[in-house]
This record gives sequence, structure tokens and C-alpha cells, in this order.
Amino acid sequence: MTTTAIRELFSGRIDRKIEEVIKVDQDDVAIVRQEIDEYILTESIEQNMLRVLDGYRQSVNQPSEAIAIWVAGFFGAGKSSFAKYVGLAVSNRDLGGESAGDLLGRRANNQAIKALLGAIKEQIPTEAIIFDVSADRNVNASDALTKIFYRKLLDHLGYSSSLEVAELEIELEEQGRMQAFLDAFAQLYPGEDWAVAKTRLLQAMPRASAVMHALEPQTYAEKDSWLKSARDESVPITPASLAERTIELMARKHPGKQLMFVVDEVGQYVARDIQKMLDLQAIVQQLGVKGRGKVWMMVTSQEKLSDVVGYLDDNRTELARLQDRFPYKPVLEPSDIAEVTSRRVLGKNSGGEQTLQGLFQQHQGRLASHTKLDTKIRLPELTGKAFADLYPLLPYQIELIIQVVSGLRLSGGASKQFGGANRAIIKLAQELLTNPQCGLADEVVGTLVTLDRVYDLQSNNIDSQYRGKISDIATKASHRLAVPVAKAICLLQFVDQVPVTERNIAVVLHPRVDGDSLESEVQEACRHLEERNLIRKADGQYRIPKPEEEDWEQVRSQQAPSAQDRHNLLQEALRQNWEPVPSAGLGNGVKSFKAALHFRGSEVVKGDVPVKVERVDGSESFEDRVEQLRQLSQQDTNTFFWAMRPSPELDRALGEWFRSQKVIDLKGRDASGKGQVQLVSEERRKLEGFRQEACRLVDQALIHGQVLLNGGPCSIGANASRAVEAIREALSDGLAQIYERFGEAAVSPSGDELSKLLSADNLKGLTGSIETLRLCKEEGGQWVIDTKRPALQAVLNRIKVKGGQSGKELADHFADAPYGWTLDAVKFLVSALQVGSHLKATHNAQSFVGSANPQVRPLFTNNSTFRATAFGVHTGTITVEDVIEASKQFQKFAGKTVPGVQPGPLAKEIRNTAVGVNADLNAASKAMVPLELPGREALDQACEQVSTWQDSDDEEVVKAFRASAEAVKEQWQRATAIKDVLDSRMEDLRRARHALGERLWGQLQQESDLPQELIEAEHQLRDLLQSLSFYERLPEIDQLTKKLEDAYDQRRSEARQALAAQVQQRIAELEQAPGFTELDGERQEQLKEPLMQRASTAEGLDLVRLRDQPAMLEGVLRQQEHKAQQWAFPEQEVSTVSVRELCREPFDSDGLEEVLGRIRQRCEEELGNDRKVLLQ
Repeated sequence: MTTTAIRELFSGRIDRKIEEVIKVDQDDVAIVRQEIDEYILTESIEQNMLRVLDGYRQSVNQPSEAIAIWVAGFFGAGKSSFAKYVGLAVSNRDLGGESAGDLLGRRANNQAIKALLGAIKEQIPTEAIIFDVSADRNVNASDALTKIFYRKLLDHLGYSSSLEVAELEIELEEQGRMQAFLDAFAQLYPGEDWAVAKTRLLQAMPRASAVMHALEPQTYAEKDSWLKSARDESVPITPASLAERTIELMARKHPGKQLMFVVDEVGQYVARDIQKMLDLQAIVQQLGVKGRGKVWMMVTSQEKLSDVVGYLDDNRTELARLQDRFPYKPVLEPSDIAEVTSRRVLGKNSGGEQTLQGLFQQHQGRLASHTKLDTKIRLPELTGKAFADLYPLLPYQIELIIQVVSGLRLSGGASKQFGGANRAIIKLAQELLTNPQCGLADEVVGTLVTLDRVYDLQSNNIDSQYRGKISDIATKASHRLAVPVAKAICLLQFVDQVPVTERNIAVVLHPRVDGDSLESEVQEACRHLEERNLIRKADGQYRIPKPEEEDWEQVRSQQAPSAQDRHNLLQEALRQNWEPVPSAGLGNGVKSFKAALHFRGSEVVKGDVPVKVERVDGSESFEDRVEQLRQLSQQDTNTFFWAMRPSPELDRALGEWFRSQKVIDLKGRDASGKGQVQLVSEERRKLEGFRQEACRLVDQALIHGQVLLNGGPCSIGANASRAVEAIREALSDGLAQIYERFGEAAVSPSGDELSKLLSADNLKGLTGSIETLRLCKEEGGQWVIDTKRPALQAVLNRIKVKGGQSGKELADHFADAPYGWTLDAVKFLVSALQVGSHLKATHNAQSFVGSANPQVRPLFTNNSTFRATAFGVHTGTITVEDVIEASKQFQKFAGKTVPGVQPGPLAKEIRNTAVGVNADLNAASKAMVPLELPGREALDQACEQVSTWQDSDDEEVVKAFRASAEAVKEQWQRATAIKDVLDSRMEDLRRARHALGERLWGQLQQESDLPQELIEAEHQLRDLLQSLSFYERLPEIDQLTKKLEDAYDQRRSEARQALAAQVQQRIAELEQAPGFTELDGERQEQLKEPLMQRASTAEGLDLVRLRDQPAMLEGVLRQQEHKAQQWAFPEQEVSTVSVRELCREPFDSDGLEEVLGRIRQRCEEELGNDRKVLLQ
């Protein structure tokens, strides 16, 4: 590496004065000239300038309203310089004997610019009014642009900046009286100059008022008369009047010249203010319409005009016209800054270029690797030319510093004099070389600019809260990179696009071209600072903490986990890591066994095989602890013990996890402000990071630990990255030791296999699991269950020893070591024993031996029912001879032959037959109920006997069948006969029952002349219907029924005829009643109608009601007679005296006088009431 000093590489003086801030209203000739002399016109700047100057040049020959220029550019891109220098050039400002146009033309590479400036100088004499609207001290933020422009115009043309005084001056000039005013002022105020006095606003108006009093005492009687009148009449300035006055006053003061307003930071001033934007639009419009190219306007903004209009949605249509008013819209790009910086400050001599090119070629790979930022933005490439042009800066640093400077301005910490990026970076580049404290000019070639040096130069523009913290780091941190790292973090946190990571911090602090990466040292420094709460890490990025963040970190650092807290977090990490739950299989995948996680005496994750994790403390010997666990595993067999390696990193991760959780619990609930909410959110993300790290370290501690089973070590996966992967190999090897009897029932029978076993009439020919386990054997020509098979013997022995077991107890017992059988395998083994009648199954108080009963199958096919079923060993109660005799009896009963000597097949056939028998008995019994037929009790008793053939175990079914088959068969045959009769003669039996009922025999009984023969027929019919053999006596029943029906029908017919005759008799009596003949035919028919109706309704009446009708006819007749009298004599009251009521008993000649006396007395009573009397 060369020992040449960096300052020897440059072609120019690196310590010459460079102004940091460009001021558009700077009028110091020497400063302005130096600015133009050093102005760098890049290709893009020249193209924009060419379009503007050409448009201005054409305005003389082609006058138009296109007079406005909107110069837009990223912060620091040079828009202020562009506008200022163009304004100075077109106005041909004299700068120490040379015009600004000539100076600017010499700086241009494009000769067309020089030609245009020359043409403008010769043909378009121009005045330029240049000012910064956002920085002018005479401008209030609320002032309208129209008023600001007018004041600047007045000031430039020599008028008072007081609008009232300027109006007076303009009026006096029009009248030719201005000189008289000046003479009078000189007399009144000797020694004062009006040109100076009118700029002093407090003096201008009172003095002007005194002069006007002297000139026109008749008009202004007092010295303050003009002052009062001027104050009472404001000067109205509108965009239209501004345009008119501008043209008028320019013609008066500078005849033949054009005017250009150059206004810096108009975009910032209007700042999305709709009213100001509309004002600007009106000004441009009026200047264009009225001036037609005589008055131009050039304004600057950080935003393009289209973007400004886009922000104002509500008035977009109106403001869109503003874009048309600015036909020239040059946009200056920030990409020119690097070129400007290189050419203005960092230009190299030929020797320097060669040295740097050689240095780059020698260390290109190393340099590129160590200085590549991880960022979201595209940065300039590191090429040999770029390296030589910008050294000791690197190409990416220009863009980075632009972002830093912009961030500082937006943060509000920068001073008001803090310039644009262009000037700031140019000045910064110079100070990085020449500053006495941090300059690199005297360093040897190869040294690079680091971001901490940039911090030192920009510290005044950084918020004091950050500066104070970084100053404290020097005393609070001992790491050699602590302060540089903190400074780099401070600046990077102002750049959103560059993550503040350890890698990026190392990049921006890379000190030399040939140096090694600082990343490892930066990591140590960051950890050192973070532990002391001097920096803060959130979401993977570092930053200098704010006061509320410091308080948060202080509370967090005070949280110390107890031993129990660490155990709880470790248990949670183990639980989360135990996913998916480790498992291994036996019997070629017949059953999978899951590893159950145990920690500190608790089952954390359920499973089949216990894995007890033991954490070895860092204070004890790992080997000694493993030996203790080995001895323990000899006692606690069939359990894995897993010793974790001690891990300080894990201890640290658990502690950070705890602190994050604790500080969230303490401060998270009350978080309200934006900053507090953000801290909670960041801490939650940190917590998640620490949790993940703890889980990763738990895996590593387990993988590097030791697994033990039954006193011996187990191998674990050497290449496993997770604990659940590592334990699988040990689990797979250990299962064979734990479940040594698994092979005796290494099957997982399907539901179809189970159903076939339970429903098989013959065990011969069954395949699948029963064949695999060889559960059947041939004995005496029959295939039977072989209870000597190991698996079946184990199940039987378990039931015998325990005196019975539930399905759940059997499933749980044989799922454990040394069996490990599946639930399906256990169900299959138990069902095989049930099929062989070796077990008695009991469920819901019902017991079953064998499998012939259909109710047995659900006990095994439904897991819940199986677990709830009790099983006991069954000892047979019937002999082979009993089965043979029962088979013969069944052949007679049902006509079927059942082979074999086992009770099961016969019981199955009995049950199947019982279903049909029971149905026949029930059907016949139910059909007899409505007719109250005899013999139902015998049928119901037979049903109960048949039920014992269905609801018991196989042996009980056979025994019950033998005991009741004969009786049941007799009733079954009777039921069949009854069913046939009821199907064909049901209606005849209903007639017989009806004939004996109240509506037929009950009415006949009330007849007084009933013959004895009919009474005997009733007795015979009732006796037949109560006979058990009624179904065999149907002809007799039908004959007797008809006899009763005929007798009833005859008597009813006779009663109907008698009623008809009596109705005719009563109608004849009605026709003879008093008043009847007085009525018309219609009324007579109405009176007869109730009597005639009695005859017409007789068809629907039974015998008893027909017998009652004659008595009822008498009452109807009396009612109709009374009604006839009322209709016939409506104007007279007639009382009816019933002779029948007065004389109800027979009398002789002696009683005649008494009867006549009673009649006379009643008649006299009625006649005494002015009524007539009618005897009835």
C-alpha cells in the first residue's frame, strides 16, 4: 500500500471557499460570480436550460400567453441555482465587468446555450426580479401571491413598498408633479432623502402626508389629512391589476424591456393551499393575456406541477388549467449530484487517477464484498472510474448521504441555514478532506470515508437528544467501536431504505480499501451497547433510543427470571418443539406409537411412550448426571430418559424471553400514545424472536444430549436439525424392547373383517386377520376357535384373573407394554372368544353368549359400546344331546334342519324364526282388540314365551325353545287361522258385535212385546262371540246376526208408518182450529210445515226415537193452533184455556158441576182482562 497522502491526488485546491447555501437574492457580485464560475452544467441540466432559453428567445417573434416556467427537482438537485442563473443571464446582470449571460455561456458545453444567451442579450433586454418567497422576511405566510409580486415589482422599480405611498408616487408621476413633491420634502425635512425615507414604513406615510398638506393645503387642511384618507381607502390589488400595473410601470421605468419574475420555493409556499394555488393560476393567466410575452415568470418547487395538482382532489378540474399555464416544466434529477461533487471538489490529477485505478484493481473483490449495502434501493455500481472520481468517498455513499441529509431536514432537527443536498454534499465532501478534526487529506491513500466522520460534520443538524446520548457513550461504553457504531446508527436511522443492521453498520464503517470486514467487531459492539441500554434493537434494526424507549428498556432490564420462571419457559419451548409429535411404528405400520413428552414430573404432551427430558445444570458434570439417569432408567423401565446439554446461550434466550413478556405485562396494558403502542408492538416481535431462538437452542441442547432406555444408551439421528427428528431413531429401536409381545396380535382388522367373524355360520374359509393369527382349528369335523393361541390365551387369562373385565379395561391393558396391541386387534380377539361361546358379554343388563343374537354385533362394532361392555368367562350349561334334541324339535316346529352340535347356529335359526312367529301372534292379537274377541291372553302369553327365544344367550335360547315350543306352535297355528278369518270375514264379525250393541239389541229390549225366540237368539249369538273357537262358527254367527237385524228393521218400519198416519190426523185437527180458515193458503202451509217435517225426518230416526214422536206431535199441534189464532186475530188478545189441564181425571155426573165451575172461573179471569177466550 502506498504512503502517498490523499491530498496529493487532487487536481485543484481542496481548501478553497465553497458557499454552503445558494441564495437566489444574493447580490454580492464576487460571490455570485464565483457561484457561476463553479456552476456545473450536466447534460440533463443543459437540455432543460436549452428548452427554456429557446422558448424565451421565440417570444419576441411569436408573442403568446406561454410565459411561465415551473422548475421542479428533488431536494438538492440544483433547481434554485438553475432558476437564479437563468434569471441573471437573461437580465444580463453585470458581474465585475462581465455579464452573467457571458459567464454562464462559458460554463456550458452545449454551444447552443451560448448562442441563445447572446441573442437574448442583443434582442431582448430584460429586467429580472429574483426572490425567495419562503425566506423573505417581509413576506407573511398568509400573504396572497398577488400582493407579494406587486410589492417586489414596486421595490424593483424604485417605488415605496408601502402600497399607499407607492400609489401616491405613481399618481404624482402621471401628473408631472413628482419633482414638486421632492422639493417640498427637501424643504420640510432638510438633510433627509426621500428615496431612503419612503423605505421606512413608519415614517413614509406621515412625511408624505405632511408634504401633501404643504402642496395642497386647500385639499389636505391638516398635516395628517392625507394619512387619514389613505388609510381609509385600501389599495385593491388583483391578478388583473397586477398585470396591468406591471406592463404600465415597466413601460414608464424601463421602456423597451421585458420582465422576468424568478421566484424560488413557490411550491413550498403554496404548500397544498388551494387558495394560493388559484391565486398563482390567476397571476400567470393575467400576465400571459395582458403581457403577451412581455412579462415572464419562473418558479421552483420540490414537486412536479402534476403532483401538486393531484394532491388537490376537490379542485382538480379548476387547477388542471394551471398545468396549461406552465408550458415549460424542467425537472432536475438528483443523479447529477455525484457528477457535480466529483468535478467541483474531488477531481483528480493524472497521477492520482493512475494510483486509484491500480488500487482498485488490486482490491476490487475485497472492497466490493465489504462495502455492499443490503438496501431496498438501487445504488450506483462500484466501478474503477466511479471509485477514482469520488475517492475517498465510494459511489454508494453519495446516494446514502443525500438520503441522510434529506432525512435530517425532514426530522426537524436541522438548522434553518441547512442547505440543499447539492451544496451540502459538495461542502461536506470538502470538509471530509479538510476539517481539522476529521479530515482525511493527510491520511495515506486507501483510507475511506466512514459514516461516523459524516456524523461529526453534521452533528449541528442532529437533534440534541441524540447528540447528548452519543456524547455519553464515550464514558459509558468501553468497546473501541462503540462510538463509531452509535454515530453510524444515528445517521442510518434517518434513512428508511437502508436497514440498520450489523452488516450495514460494518459496511458504512469500513475504514480502508485493503481492510478486513468489521462485521464481527460491530456485532460485539452492538451487543456491548445494547446490554447497557445505549442503543435499542427492534424488528432486527438498531437505533438510538428516545426517552420513552430508554424508560422501557430500563424497566425491561430490571426483570430477572426466577428458577421457576426459567423452568416454565423451558417447558413451553419443549412443548412447542414437540410438533409434530415424534412417532414410530411396529408390525410394518400396523400401529404407530407417539412419544409422550414429560418434564419435571408432568406430562406436557400426551402419547404412548414416555420420554422424560432432564435438563443438566451448567454447575454439574454432564457425564455424572447421565450416569444417574442410566441407573434410574433401569428401575423405571420402558421409559426414555433424555439428558439436555448445558447451554449458556439457551439461558440467555430464556432470560430475554422472560424480560420481553414481563415488560409487556407491566407496561403494555396502559399503552395509549403512538410511541407506547409502537413499543409494545416492537417488544412483541422481539419476544417472538427470543422465543424462536430459545426453541432452536432447546433443540440443539437435546440433539447433543444423551437418550437412555432400560439402562442402556440409544442412538439418535446424527444429522437431525430438530429434536423431534433426533428421537425418532431411538424411538424406533426401543419399541421392540418395550412391546415384546406385539407380534402375537400384530394386526389391525378392518370393520368388514369383524362383521364377517361375528355373522359367520361357519368359521371355515374366513381369511384376513383370523387366518394371520391362526385363531381357528378343526375339531370333530367342525371349525372352532383355538383358545390355546397366545393372544387368545392372554385375553382369557386376563378376564379369569380379574374375575371379568370391561372392554375399556381390556383395551387399556393390552395397549400397554409388553403388548401394545391396537384397539381393533383387542376387539377382534375378544369377538373371536365371544363367537366361540367362551365369553359372556353383558351390556345394559342384557347378557349374551355366542354371536348369533343380532344385538351382539353392536357391542363390538361400536367402540364406545365395546368399552362399556363387561366380559366374563362362560361355562356351558347344556350338552350336545340337548342341542341334538332341540334341533329335532325345531325341524318339526319350523321345517328346517340345522347341522352341527354347537348351540350357536341353532340359536341363531331359532331367533330368526321367532321374528316371524312373534309377528303373526302380535298381528292376530291386535286385530282381535276392536271386536273384543276371546283368546287374546293365550296369544299374548305365547308372544312372551317367544321373546325368551330372542333376548338371551345361545344356550338359554335353546333351553327356552325346548320348554315352550309345543305351546307356542299351538297358538301360532290358532293365530294363523284367526288371521285368515279376520282377513275374509271381518265385516261379519263387526255386524254381529253391532247387533248385540245398544243401538240394535239395546233398543229391541225396550219393546214390550218382544218374542222369546228373539231373546234366545240374542243369548246364542253372545255365547258364540265369547267362544275361543269363534273363528270356526262363522255361519251360525251370521245366521243369528241376521235374525236380530231383521226383527229390528221390521219394528222400525212399522213405527215409521204409524208416525205418518198420526201426522195426517194432527194436520186435520189443525185445519179445524179457530182462525185457520181465516188465513190465506200460504199462511196455512206455513202452519202445517212443522207437522209434515216430522214425517219427512222419520227415515233417519232409530226405533226408540220413532216411538217418542207421537207424544211430541201433540205439543207441535198446540203451538201451531196458537200461532193460527195470533195471525187470524192480530188486533185482539185471545187467551187459550186448556180444558185438558183443568180436567186431568175422569169424572161422573156428580163431578160435572165442579169441572164446569173450574172452566168458568178460568174463563172469567181471562175475560176480566179484556181478552177473548178460546177453549181447547
